[in-house]
Amino acid sequence: LGAKDMLLKKDPREKHLALLFEYGHTIGHALELTNGVSTSHGEGVAVGMLAASFIANKMGIMSDTDRSDHDAIVVALDPEIFFPDRDIIDEVLEKVCHDNKRGYISERDGFCPFILCKRIGEMHAPNEFYLEYVPVELVREAIIYVVTRMSKIAPKAVASIADDTIEVPKRPRRVSSPETVTDIILSNFQSCK
Repeated sequence: LGAKDMLLKKDPREKHLALLFEYGHTIGHALELTNGVSTSHGEGVAVGMLAASFIANKMGIMSDTDRSDHDAIVVALDPEIFFPDRDIIDEVLEKVCHDNKRGYISERDGFCPFILCKRIGEMHAPNEFYLEYVPVELVREAIIYVVTRMSKIAPKAVASIADDTIEVPKRPRRVSSPETVTDIILSNFQSCK
């Protein structure tokens, strides 16, 4: 919260530097607002951060190693998101294309503005607003990636025909202690120095 307060003192209306708080929100908000998706705001943003790292990596902004480190932290938070039993890709993409970050930089046909990260602790800064033009087709790929990835780790009951039992695959360990999450983040920041 101290870091957030520091940025808000410099940019109280979140029009320049404090736009960094929007990291992960572009696809995260779109998922939250999609009919049938169930997630909290924070967990939706965490999933959006996985999409943002996918995009940054594909655009050559974030290295494979940095993306792996970034994604390990997000996955350690174990964000929960549940999807409806239907294709939501176009609906999510439509919401991304009307995201609230439009208007800070001039619009480009076929592109959406995104806040992207170079590595843990370093944001990509192509302009004063930290917004990068991302091709819509790459945004679509990122949405498909996170929906597919998060669908695989979400708990789903599977009926076992052989012995009439229900088997629920185990989820990755949930990190619930703020100290544990902080330790993970700090250790990754230390390794970047």
